[in-house]
Amino acid sequence: TVEGTITVSGTANEPKVSASVKGQALRVTGMTPGSHLAADLALAYDGEQGDIDVHVRSPKQEVLVASAHVDAKSKGALFGHSLIGEWTASANGKLAAFPLAALGTLSDRQVDGHVSGAFSLDDLHKDARAKVALVIDDLDVGDAKYKSGFANVTLDGKGLDASARLDQEGGFAEMKAKMGMTWGDRVTPQVDPDGTTEATLQAKHFRALALLPLLQAQLSELDGNIDADARFSVSGSAKPTMQGTVTFTDGCLQINALGEEFHAVNAKLSLTPDGILRLEDVSMSGPSGKLLAAGIARLDGLSIAS
Repeated sequence: TVEGTITVSGTANEPKVSASVKGQALRVTGMTPGSHLAADLALAYDGEQGDIDVHVRSPKQEVLVASAHVDAKSKGALFGHSLIGEWTASANGKLAAFPLAALGTLSDRQVDGHVSGAFSLDDLHKDARAKVALVIDDLDVGDAKYKSGFANVTLDGKGLDASARLDQEGGFAEMKAKMGMTWGDRVTPQVDPDGTTEATLQAKHFRALALLPLLQAQLSELDGNIDADARFSVSGSAKPTMQGTVTFTDGCLQINALGEEFHAVNAKLSLTPDGILRLEDVSMSGPSGKLLAAGIARLDGLSIAS
């Protein structure tokens, strides 16, 4: 059940708004049977400053505490001479064993598990900076189980620094990336065309099903094993430096655009120091027979030249 109140006062030129929303026994289909959440949301805006506070609780503990603050002067907006265009915003929050299945999008994609950690966003629309540090426990994606993992991201006016890892029984995948970016007073960050991008990927017998929730616009099925040891670095539009391989074995996939399911999928991607991506040993079987393929592409900066 959800109930709430909202109060609007002041004038059209200087509005004041407050609101309170409470939810009890909240459930999403994919959540563990018998589990539920309760949530409180409070909002207040006095014409110059606004605050939002959110608390989400499970029967055992508070799983999410988050707040946001906005400086936005609305006086004069009706007459086109307010300072509302100079708004700034910040937000922060903490998670403690937050159930991923409580998020409808993830529940629909058969994702379950718990995430803990913290996130923050500072000085948006002025000198924006963001940070995320999360730890993942007992992650399930379909019938694939991943015992632990983490994701760390920092982003500011100088660049992006990210790392993530998932561990499973007998395998893992770990990614690290840095990218030159600019942010400043923009609402969203932008890639610095003259910046440096670096990335590494390592994996051992990693089950690819974990990637399906990220690719469901393109794929309706994905599974198989990924092994990788690859590195990539490029500065601006210069020739990239890279090396290593990524292999996909014993896979299955269904491409939405084709509607056919393929099994016994195998492929190898080689990264060569001269900037060439070489796709080799591609084979897969489908309703129409067996497909064999190979291909070569050359990188020009972050773009494919041929």
